[in-house]
Amino acid sequence: MTRILLTGASGYIGGDVLHLLKTSHPEYECSILLRDSGKAAAISKVFPDVRVVLGDLDAAALIEDEAAKADVVISKTIFVYEKGDMTLIV
Repeated sequence: MTRILLTGASGYIGGDVLHLLKTSHPEYECSILLRDSGKAAAISKVFPDVRVVLGDLDAAALIEDEAAKADVVISKTIFVYEKGDMTLIV
């Protein structure tokens, strides 16, 4: 069984990736990292077999644990880090 961890599934591109994964490979075991419980509930209604992990990109231990369980990690998350005069967009 292929296990996938997807971040950013509630966004435009991440949502398309999740839809493509579940329609073309329903046998894949997908987990998604989301920070918003409302969006998690909406996605769970459409994809009840997708495991939702609530957290954000600051939860390093959680992400490390979830990534260790996955065969593939797909990140479709935009992260903005601001400190002083510096802004980093990943």
